[in-house]
Amino acid sequence: MSPILKAGPVSQARYEALHILVRVERDRAFADLALEAALDRAHLDARDAGLCTEIVYGTLRWRRHLDWRLTPHLNRSLAKLDPWVRAVLRLTAYQLLFLDRVPRWAAVDEAVSIARLKSRTPGPAEFCPPIRSRRPRSAGRSPTGWPRGGSPATGWRRRSASWRG
Repeated sequence: MSPILKAGPVSQARYEALHILVRVERDRAFADLALEAALDRAHLDARDAGLCTEIVYGTLRWRRHLDWRLTPHLNRSLAKLDPWVRAVLRLTAYQLLFLDRVPRWAAVDEAVSIARLKSRTPGPAEFCPPIRSRRPRSAGRSPTGWPRGGSPATGWRRRSASWRG
């Protein structure tokens, strides 16, 4: 039986994105070259290739913010986790926080399936559900946590304008 069938269905786009993110972090590969090679090798359709590209570039773009959002929910620091566990956590957090068209249940379910598939011990698969339970999307807020249409600078301008008269 295939290891993918044992773990449950795993999207090829997310699986390729995971491999690219691990390669970028571990081997310090260039993301664009790794992505191009992976997409050529995997023969994904246009929608899956677009999802893979968005996940890879978005996760890399927002990496520091994602790490900041994940750190309070982990028992260990991200640096002590395996590279693939960090990548699964980051790409799942990116999908939950920034991709509105990806259903939350799909992102979390596939993260758990990937963790079961990749792990040698039962522990890493348990990292993914806390993302879902501890980080709900808040209505009316942007992915960065500020109210939509505003930032700290906007609030400062509004407050400072009121006392000027």
